[in-house]
Amino acid sequence: MRERKETEGMSGNHYHPGAGHGAHSPSPGGAGAAGAKQPGAWGVAPGRFSPAQGGPVAPGWTPLPTNGAPPPRRSKRGPVLVLVLMACVVCVVIGVLVYLHSAGTDSASTGESASDPDSPTWEVAGEVIDAHAPLIPSSDWLRGQEMAWQIPAPDNTGSDKTGSRFGRGSLVVTDHRLADLGVSLRGWDVSGDEPQLLWEHTYDSKSAVVLSMREAFWVGDTLIAGNAIVNARTGDVVLPTWLGLGVRETHLAIAGDTIITCDQVMTAEPGKCAGHGFDGKLRWEAEAPEGKFYEFEHIADPAGLRSVGYKVTTSDTDDRSKALYAIDVATGTFTKVREYSADQCSFRTLIDGWAFACFDDATVSLYDHTGALVDSIVPSEPPLQLSASAAAPQYVGDYGCYTNAVPFWNHDPRLDDLRAYYRDGDDTNTEGALAYSGDCRTFTYREPGSGGATHSFEVRGIANYWVTEYDGQPASIPLPLRVSEDHKLLVVRWYLYFDVDGGEFLDDIFSINKSYFGDTVMTPEPNLILGSGEEGDVLGYRPSK
Repeated sequence: MRERKETEGMSGNHYHPGAGHGAHSPSPGGAGAAGAKQPGAWGVAPGRFSPAQGGPVAPGWTPLPTNGAPPPRRSKRGPVLVLVLMACVVCVVIGVLVYLHSAGTDSASTGESASDPDSPTWEVAGEVIDAHAPLIPSSDWLRGQEMAWQIPAPDNTGSDKTGSRFGRGSLVVTDHRLADLGVSLRGWDVSGDEPQLLWEHTYDSKSAVVLSMREAFWVGDTLIAGNAIVNARTGDVVLPTWLGLGVRETHLAIAGDTIITCDQVMTAEPGKCAGHGFDGKLRWEAEAPEGKFYEFEHIADPAGLRSVGYKVTTSDTDDRSKALYAIDVATGTFTKVREYSADQCSFRTLIDGWAFACFDDATVSLYDHTGALVDSIVPSEPPLQLSASAAAPQYVGDYGCYTNAVPFWNHDPRLDDLRAYYRDGDDTNTEGALAYSGDCRTFTYREPGSGGATHSFEVRGIANYWVTEYDGQPASIPLPLRVSEDHKLLVVRWYLYFDVDGGEFLDDIFSINKSYFGDTVMTPEPNLILGSGEEGDVLGYRPSK
């Protein structure tokens, strides 16, 4: 199976069900959009006062006569006055409600409101983490793996048995498509020996909730994926109209406290991007640059200089022709970083920018988060090197492979990390480097330091699950890369596990997600992998005891 992915030799990407939830939840965007506060059955009643002690006389009430005088004849105007007064009260109440509603609507449309009505009703706060971000693995997996628990799929699960699953720490969110075209959304606590159901919602329409596995983020205990924002602990769910899937497919990125959505451009019509706060407040809208959206190259600087990479295909006939733009998260301004050809250049996404290297230039070019070129480094060895003979037996594709060493860290690197490696030749701050052999049959892992040990692994047998070339592009070392603290377990691209000392590919661990080629691999904890059963069950695996 060929995976359409450009060169990665330098590149790496990096129960309280309440109103608005469940099968009877209003559709998103309506007056009662999911998560919106619904008005209760209340009204403003006229006050009730006793006439004693000089209290005010209620409308329509006639005091008793004094000194034995006969009661006065009731005026026929009384009922009329009562009706008039009641009508006035009703008008006042309606006027107040209309005013409050109008004030909220008007302020929201002008950006003065704290949130939109279809935005989270809880505080979205905490560390921002890509739901697919690799963790530093535990070498306990070298003992093997065993199934620790099982979450059964709903009884009425439809033909799509996979569903979606997301996990962070002890929290897991699952969704399944049902046979009646509905959706089952559930939250679980997996901290114990058996999963505990925290909450459950059932939606009538399969399009009500779409938790995209491609782009998803955690903000504390809040999951943002597809068209939904989910409080994984409480079960609160909102389906913002600005986040949801529309006529055109919407892509998602998060930088700092800004949610960025961009339409995928498939026609000549310009794409649109928007930035919203976690509270749903619109911060900016912008027209995307020309070209077909390809993917986000997400970066987020914890220090506050935040940016997102926006990659497009610039040619209608050659999707190897690319351009990278930097989106200013504060303003939505697009700045072109550079154009390049995917079969000639490779780039790497950093925390605070990007690094480029090309065949026709032995320079490593460093760009900061704004898209500005900040450094050009000529390392002692070319940053891109092609296998000596494309005619040699190839196990990664027909066009050879890149044989240059690819350094990695157990975190997303920064500009200074690449400066130290390529300019100063200092790898002591890395976790080592990987490189293909000249015949592309094997790759090696070299531990950091001048005396770092070298470990070799065969590519044969895992080529179908490896990132290979496409359209004439040589194969490269897949990123991201992580290694256990004791350097005994190497993890490539989230789901390929290698025994460093034994030089072996751990197929038993990979088989947990073999049929999905790693696309749905989730590791909420270093010692937990989420897999799928044949009937759509969610399986939790831990290292063998």
